[in-house]
Amino acid sequence: MTKYYVDGSGWNGKESKFCVVQRDEYNQFNYHNYIAKLEFQLTNNEAEYYALIFALLRARPNDEIYMDSQLIINQVTGNWKINYEHLRRLREVAKKIMPENVKLIWVPREKNNAGVILEYESMG
Repeated sequence: MTKYYVDGSGWNGKESKFCVVQRDEYNQFNYHNYIAKLEFQLTNNEAEYYALIFALLRARPNDEIYMDSQLIINQVTGNWKINYEHLRRLREVAKKIMPENVKLIWVPREKNNAGVILEYESMG
């Protein structure tokens, strides 16, 4: 099983970005960090969806995806409604490509490896 940590950061005047950390549960030395810097404007929620979609494209059945956005998790799982069409479209993409039995799991920001990397990137 693979664990993914995902996070996104909206437009800061020069870029939007997201990060995905992919870790093999059985071999902690087998991991990949992906950072995408986009030169177009995204909201924080859109960047979170982009990160999730990036992870879902790599995920396999029974993998786990950790993120600190309760909004995105609850929108994708159908627990919360979506008020904006642009987020509804991203949710539909995520649902369409989600492998069977992938678990979306909320973690606090400080335990989200991808969020920690994005914070570090912002300081540089």
